[in-house]
Amino acid sequence: MYIQDSKLLLSATDLANHLGCKHLTLLNKLSAEGELKVIYRDDPILDVLIERGLKHEDAYIQYLKDSGLSVVEIREFSGPSGIEKTREAMTDGVDVIVQAALQQGQWGGRADFLIKVDTPSDLGDWSYEVTDAKLSQNTRAGTILQLCLYSEIVAEIQGVMPRMTSVVKPGEPFAFDSFRVDDFLSYYRLIKRQFLESLNSDDLKNTYPEPTAHCDVCRWWLKCNEQRRKDDHLTFVAGASKSHITELRRQGINTLESLATADSPLKERPKRGSRAVYDKIHRQAQLQLKARNTGEQLYEFNEVEEGRGFGILPEPDAGDVYFDLEGDPHVKGGVLEYLFGICMKHGDGTQYHYVWCLDRKSEKIAFMDFMKFLLDRWEAYPDFHIYHYAPYEPAAMKRLAMRYAVYESELDRLLRAEKFVDLYAVTRQSMTLGIERYSIKNLEAYYEYERLAELEKVRPALHRVERALELGIESEILEPDKDIVRVYNQDDCISTYELQKWLESRRAELANTGIEIARPERRYGEPTERVAELEAEVQAVFDGLVQGIDELPETEEENARWLLAHLLDYFRREDKCAWWEYFRRHNLQPEDLLYEKTAITGLTFEKEVPGGPRDRNPTHRYLFQLQEESLGRGDQLVEVLGEGVGSVSFIDSANGILDIKKSGKAVEVHPTSVFVHDNIRPDPMPESLRELGKILIEHREQLNDLNSARYDLLAKNVPRLKDVTLPLAGDFVDVATKVASALDNSVLPIPGPPG
Repeated sequence: MYIQDSKLLLSATDLANHLGCKHLTLLNKLSAEGELKVIYRDDPILDVLIERGLKHEDAYIQYLKDSGLSVVEIREFSGPSGIEKTREAMTDGVDVIVQAALQQGQWGGRADFLIKVDTPSDLGDWSYEVTDAKLSQNTRAGTILQLCLYSEIVAEIQGVMPRMTSVVKPGEPFAFDSFRVDDFLSYYRLIKRQFLESLNSDDLKNTYPEPTAHCDVCRWWLKCNEQRRKDDHLTFVAGASKSHITELRRQGINTLESLATADSPLKERPKRGSRAVYDKIHRQAQLQLKARNTGEQLYEFNEVEEGRGFGILPEPDAGDVYFDLEGDPHVKGGVLEYLFGICMKHGDGTQYHYVWCLDRKSEKIAFMDFMKFLLDRWEAYPDFHIYHYAPYEPAAMKRLAMRYAVYESELDRLLRAEKFVDLYAVTRQSMTLGIERYSIKNLEAYYEYERLAELEKVRPALHRVERALELGIESEILEPDKDIVRVYNQDDCISTYELQKWLESRRAELANTGIEIARPERRYGEPTERVAELEAEVQAVFDGLVQGIDELPETEEENARWLLAHLLDYFRREDKCAWWEYFRRHNLQPEDLLYEKTAITGLTFEKEVPGGPRDRNPTHRYLFQLQEESLGRGDQLVEVLGEGVGSVSFIDSANGILDIKKSGKAVEVHPTSVFVHDNIRPDPMPESLRELGKILIEHREQLNDLNSARYDLLAKNVPRLKDVTLPLAGDFVDVATKVASALDNSVLPIPGPPG
C-alpha cells in the first residue's frame, strides 16, 4: 500500500492482510499517508523465510527450464516498464513468465509465475494461468485472494478468465495445490468490496490491535504490543484464549486488573463452555496482578488429583537424566534434531554432554547412541527417569525411531515404563503461578537460575544456525554461533534439573500440610506376553528373509525378500503411532487441547436430545467455545484422563454444539474434554505378511518358480498368463482386459490415478 500521484495503490498482500487483521490495514494506510512511521524490527525469522522462499522459487524456475520450457524473468524491471515487459511476454507466447508485473487501476502486484496453457484467448491459441510459490504445506485463504486478484488482472489482458490457479510447494520434485478460479471469485469479490469500503470508514479508524497469527511476522508488532501493555489486555492472562476473552468482554471485563479484582469472572452463565474454566482464569489473573504489584514470585497449589501434577513426579534417583533437543522443522525432509543435550547429577551439581548432528546421517547416529546410553543407564539405575520440559522431546524420539526404523521396541519399553517425565505437566497441573507464560525461562525466577547464555545473543545465533541448515550450507555455520546455541541448550538442561529440585521442595511443602501425595507406581515397561511373542516371530521371519543380503539387495529376488522383510512390521508400527498419539492427548491440559484439531475442550452438558427409535443409549448435547477442530459424525470420542464416551452424532462448529451418542459405560459421564480415537485394526493383513515371509524363506532356492501373485508383485515379475502370449497389440483398455482375464495366479499392476 503506497501513494503515487495522490492515488492510493493497493496490492494482493494488502487484501490478504486485511483478512487476517483489519488493524494492520489502518496502520499501513496511515504509514502510506505519512502519518505514521514504521518502527524497524530486526527479525531473523522473517529474513530466513524470505531467503528460503527465494530459494524455493529459484529451484522451481530451474525445474521449468530443465523441462524444456522457455522462461522469461521480469523481476529486474519495475514500474511501467515491468508491466509492459509482462504484456510483451504474454503476447509472444513465452511458456513461463517469472515475477510478472501486473496492474489494473489501483491494484497491482507481482505474480510469481504465469504459466502458458492451451486455451485460446485474445493473445492467440494460448492463454496464461497464475501459479504462486509458497513454503507452507497448507494453502491459506489469503493466498487464494492473491491468486484471484492476479487471475482477474490476467483476464483483462488476455480477454479470458484463467480456468485454474495453483500453488507450488516444496516436494520431490514439487507438490501442487490447484484450484478452479470460478469456485472462489464470489468470495474474492466480496472480500475485495469489503476491504475497499473499509478504507475510509470509521470502523477502520476504531480497530484495535487484537493478537493474531500474523503478529509473528508483522512489522507493527512492537507498536501493537506496546498498546496492549498500556491497556492491560486480557491476552496477558496465562491460559486465556481468544474465545475466553470474547466472553469476558461480553460480560463487562476488559482488562487483566478488572478480571483479577472482580468478585466473580462471570455475571451470568457463559454462552458456551464451562464456568470452571473461567474460575481457573480468574484465579490466574488474581495471582498475576498480586505478583505484579508486589514483585514477588507467587504460587498457589491446585487441588491434588491422582495421577496428575505432583502425582506424576517420581522419587529422585542418582541416575536421573535431564534432556533437551534443538530442532529445526524447516529443514528439507522434515524436522532435523541438530543438537542433543543432556545433563546428569555430578557431585553437588551437574555434568553436561552434547552432540551436534547437522545432517541426517549424524542425526541417526546421535539418536542410536542416545538410546544405547538410556538403556545402559536404565540397567545401571533401575529407578532412573528422563526429565524434560513440555512434550517436544518424547515426540521427537518417537519421530526419530520411526524415521530410521531403529530402537522402536526399546523406546516402547521406556514409554511404557513411564521413564519420560514432563515437568511442564507437573507444574501446570500442580500449581498456579503469577506469570504470563509457563515457559521454563519464565519459571527460572522461582528457583533463581541465572543463565550462562546472553539471551539477546541467542535468538540471532539460533536463526543463523537454522538458516544454514535450511539452505543446505551447514559448513558455513560459524563456531561462535555454535558456542552460543550449545550454551543455550546447556542452560535448558540445567534449568530442567533445577526445576525438578524446586518442584520436589514444593511437593514436600504441600505434603507437610497433611495432604497425601502418592508417587507414581513403578512400571517395568515389559510388553505383554502376546506382544513379545509377535515381536519374536516377526524378528525370526525378518532374519530369515534378509539372510545372505549383506547391506542392500543386488538382484530382483533379493530385493523382493528385502522389501517384504521391511514390510513385516508396517501395520504394527502404524498401530503404535496411533497409540502414541492416544497417550499424548490423553494427558494434555485443557488449554493445550485448544490447539488439537481432533479434540474439543470446555464442554458443558446442556440436555438429552431425541435419538432414533432403535437407540438403546441416549444422545447428550454439549456446548463448547469456538475453537479450531475437525471432528466429524461417527468419530469415536475418548474423555481426557478417562475412557471412551461414545461417538459424534452431530456437530455445529459455528454455534459450539456437540451431540455425543453415549456408549453404555458412559451414560452418566459428562466429559469436559474429549478427543478422537478411531483405531482401525489391520487384521488379518499383518499375519498374511508373516505367512508370505515364511513361504519365501521355505522356497528361497526356487523363488523364480513360485506360483504366487503376491511374490510376483514384490519381484516386479511379468504377469504369468493362461492362453495369452505377451506382448499384445491394441488399445490399452483392451490389452489390460485380456491380460487381467488370463492371469494365472499372478498380478497386473496398474498405477493410478486414474488406475
